[in-house]
Amino acid sequence: MSSNTFDPTESRVDTDATDNQIVRRTTTTTYSRRIPWLPLLIAVVLLPLILAAFATLTGLGKRDAIRDDLSLRSRAALLNSGIPDAQVSVDGRDVTLSGVPTGKEGDAKKVVQDLDGVRTVAVSTDGAASVPAQASPLDIAVSADKITLTGNVPDTATKTALVNAANSKANGRQVVDQIAVPNGAKPSIDGAGVAALIGTLGTSGINARVDGNGVTLTGTVANDADKANVEAQVRAGLPGQNVINQLAVAPAPAPPPTFDKGALQQRINGLIAGQAITFAADTATLTSAGAKTVAQVADALKSAPDARVEIDGHVAKTPGPSLNAQPLSEQRAQAVRTQLIDAGIAPERMTAVGFAAERPIATNNTAAGQAANRRVEIIVL
Repeated sequence: MSSNTFDPTESRVDTDATDNQIVRRTTTTTYSRRIPWLPLLIAVVLLPLILAAFATLTGLGKRDAIRDDLSLRSRAALLNSGIPDAQVSVDGRDVTLSGVPTGKEGDAKKVVQDLDGVRTVAVSTDGAASVPAQASPLDIAVSADKITLTGNVPDTATKTALVNAANSKANGRQVVDQIAVPNGAKPSIDGAGVAALIGTLGTSGINARVDGNGVTLTGTVANDADKANVEAQVRAGLPGQNVINQLAVAPAPAPPPTFDKGALQQRINGLIAGQAITFAADTATLTSAGAKTVAQVADALKSAPDARVEIDGHVAKTPGPSLNAQPLSEQRAQAVRTQLIDAGIAPERMTAVGFAAERPIATNNTAAGQAANRRVEIIVL
């Protein structure tokens, strides 16, 4: 018997009297206690299996979370980079892209490779042909002195064709080439279309963007009729192109301010009467008093911004030849005009005329009279 067995013995003696004989019977009962080996064996075998299964399930959940996170961030990055149709497949930390438009493979790969947590990026060409690349936009701006082309094209030949087309319609204007040659799709307009569009826009200052949506016109025109006319001309020059008219109509110009011609002339005459616009003898140099009067006349003209004036120059008649009388009178009128321009009066509002000594206002026989005749008068037109 094993040493681990508890085996007490209980003896009991029973007597039974039969036929005057006594019979003795002894009954022995044995008790045993044993260790439960089977449940212990099951626990030892199954517990590691259960723990291994739990670890496997936990690891799978973590890998699924990483995959879903990389997939979500990759799709968002591609969408923000203008490659919305690319498909993303993630295995661990390795990403495979498919359906990327032709010419965008490098951009798509870099966008995803820059994401945290991505180990490798592969671009599959399967299905790429079924996702057409969008037309690259081309911006055309025209003005009186230049034509500017801006955009991206896939090759030098395309760029050259577009620039040559612009030069063919430049008519002496500068062609500013801002076209880059990266990998990309061709614009939806060729050289002939560019030439037709520039010919239609002329020197209007209108801008055009040509992309997959059509031709978008921006800029400002004088009125609604001009807006409709430009659109009609572009449609005629580029048949089949969708025209998006975003031209703005300039606000109507404010009516010119009115002024009282008589009152303005009276005001200027009063200034000159108080102190004539005079010059040093035989020169077109204003005296200090004359320059002060010109400054006051400038203030008067600013109060009537649509008024036009004639500036008349005069000289004094002195004994002897007067060969320089006419040019000197013109120079004096021009000297006043120049000072008025410096004071802020628009040049186109003034004309300068010389009258030599033909219109004296005082006798030339005295020094005082000659000084008065060396003058400039201002006539409101």
